[in-house]
Amino acid sequence: MSIDTLLRPSAPTLEQHNQYMPGIVWTEVHDGVRIGLVDGFPDRDVCRQVNVDRHLSLAMMIKGSGHFLMEGVSELCTYDSGYCYLSCACEPFTCMDFFPAYHDLKLAIMHFSLEWLEVFAPLMADGSGSGRWFSHPQREASVVRLRMTAEEQRIAGRFMADGVPGNPLQGLKAHAQAMELLWGLAQRLTAEGAEHEQPRPLDAPTLPRINRRERRMLLAARTYIQEHCLEALTVAEIGRMVGMGHAALKRQFNELFGTSVYNYVLDCRLEQAGKLLRSSDLPVKEVAWRCGFSHSSHLSRLFRQRHAMSPKEYREA
Repeated sequence: MSIDTLLRPSAPTLEQHNQYMPGIVWTEVHDGVRIGLVDGFPDRDVCRQVNVDRHLSLAMMIKGSGHFLMEGVSELCTYDSGYCYLSCACEPFTCMDFFPAYHDLKLAIMHFSLEWLEVFAPLMADGSGSGRWFSHPQREASVVRLRMTAEEQRIAGRFMADGVPGNPLQGLKAHAQAMELLWGLAQRLTAEGAEHEQPRPLDAPTLPRINRRERRMLLAARTYIQEHCLEALTVAEIGRMVGMGHAALKRQFNELFGTSVYNYVLDCRLEQAGKLLRSSDLPVKEVAWRCGFSHSSHLSRLFRQRHAMSPKEYREA
């Protein structure tokens, strides 16, 4: 699974990914098991197209959002809190990971020894267990998206709480927990009559897939917001500039980037406000006015929500 490439133990790759994913730590424990922890708050979008090698890996999304897109597959696999993603590939393939900026991201990731491919490749090829399946159309590679059980959530939380193992005994504990997770997933994949993710009710509205043309318009909308965030903006105006309807822009912007148009405008304005606070002696009231906030109290309230400090404290930090 492409998210595992964030933690491959080669210095150039790790350094490259650390530029985009703050808070990554990883370690190699026993019997070829690597464990990675991601605990960060990206200040910009993480969007990477990568080449994925043969692997068996598990990503546990404790908190965060985003999506994964496998080459040759038109449907996005969404990353959602409370879900885990088991990825099995006997052949390399190309894919894309996306995580939106200004969102907490907490992940526990396990990369298992390739010898386990012999066990899991047949299970993953069958595709009849629980969860939502995403299979490569030409290569022997697939990902299954599963809602985490209470026990899996407990173990994932334990990984985050314990942090990277600091000694052999802690490494042994982490290895045992990782193998417990792998055994539990094997049981879930082979259980007859396992519950699948509940399909959307027939009378519920379905979200259309985002095609390439719509993706280009959404990227253009995001760029327009970045360039004009200090001006008075409306969703309707942004939609007109990129040729997209009001309702479609609101819905699909959130689906692709994991945040609403309104919140993204605020994020861009807060970024500009932060730059002004650090680079000038302007009063907070003036900074708020220049960055599109109606009042300094509005800027201060949002600043505390994003940075856990006031504009004044941010300036002095």
